[in-house]
Amino acid sequence: MPTHRSSPPLETAEETLAIFGRPSGWMLYWGSATIVAFFAVLLLFISWVDYPDKVVTEVTITAGAPTVPVVTRSEGVIAEIFVEEGDQVVANQLLMVLDNPAELEDVQQLENLLTKINAFSSPLDVPTLRLPASLKLGTMGRSYTQLQNLSAEISYWLTRQKNSLRAQQLTAQLQEISKIQASLQEQLETQKLETEIAKNQLEQFEKLLVKEAASQLEVDQAATNFLRAEKQIKEHENRLAISRSQEAELREARLALGESVSDQLMERWLSWQAERRHLQQELYEWQEQYLLRANQSGSISFYENSYPGLFVGAHQVMMGIVPNPTADIYLAEGILPQTASGKILPGAKAYLELEAYPSREFGQVPALVQQIALSTSTENGGYRLVLSLPTGLRSSYGVDLPARQQMKARAVLLSEEKSLLRRLLDHLWAVRRNE
Repeated sequence: MPTHRSSPPLETAEETLAIFGRPSGWMLYWGSATIVAFFAVLLLFISWVDYPDKVVTEVTITAGAPTVPVVTRSEGVIAEIFVEEGDQVVANQLLMVLDNPAELEDVQQLENLLTKINAFSSPLDVPTLRLPASLKLGTMGRSYTQLQNLSAEISYWLTRQKNSLRAQQLTAQLQEISKIQASLQEQLETQKLETEIAKNQLEQFEKLLVKEAASQLEVDQAATNFLRAEKQIKEHENRLAISRSQEAELREARLALGESVSDQLMERWLSWQAERRHLQQELYEWQEQYLLRANQSGSISFYENSYPGLFVGAHQVMMGIVPNPTADIYLAEGILPQTASGKILPGAKAYLELEAYPSREFGQVPALVQQIALSTSTENGGYRLVLSLPTGLRSSYGVDLPARQQMKARAVLLSEEKSLLRRLLDHLWAVRRNE
């Protein structure tokens, strides 16, 4: 008869389960699938989440061009200051004068006289010049006196010329024609403006006629006004041309008279020209030594307290001229460390945290990497970095921050975004290649 194996006793099975533990039904069927699903979700998450590296550096913000310093060229005592903090100035405007023996008003009068006599081309022009007898010019006084004496000698010798009266008449006529030309030129400019207005009116009436908002009669009248204005421009131009032709004839006639002057008069004329050039040079040197003028247009910003009576040294920076911002163009300049030069490229995004405007209260200012120098700086070993501010000083909170020159900020540069999975794989690949 076949034998049957008997099942183990119940007590023995219970003892075995007590030793190995009783498996849960859920873990038995779903445990492996849950672990696989968890790792799949984790892999998907680390491959989906991208983030950039951050490089932090200090930058300085400028509004377009930097501040231009105004520097003294010689030492001395401040005599007068003509500007105050924040004043708007234009190029070549007088800002400050140092104490000196000359009177500023007299020097300015001399400058106007030299501007006038620089256009003299003949000794026949000298009698028309009126040189003031007493000008306080300091070291320039001797040259000015010599110019006065030579002018008087030329005028005297001209009176002894046979054609002296004719030369004076020609000079007077030339002066009168010069005034007439100035008046004609002013009338011509005014007529051009009137013609432009008439042209605009004609174009407006033509557009209204198409929309049936104006009549043909109005269009014709506007066209007539425009043609009349153009005709008047031609008339003014013809008058100006005739006047210039007359001026040329008078100058030619006076030149012929000037060629017939005596050798003694010509000698004095040459000496007069040399003295005029010498005086012009002395004036230039005086202005360079005692006057401070604006290098360009902008706003005044004093670097230190300045007042009349203050002694200043040579090559001392007295003030700066902050250029007027054009189209709100702002730049930020700093140094990119060598350790980050491979991560940050032109066009990379960045944001600025201004020291004067805490980011928690005012927000951050977005920026873009505009330029990175090709060579390092010898001072700090980094690369010169230039950031552009596409939205100006508008922060992430929508606040327009007030602009000031040389504002300090903390720039956070963002590299290319990479996922966590890519970073792990790059690290593993680098370890493998270095084995």
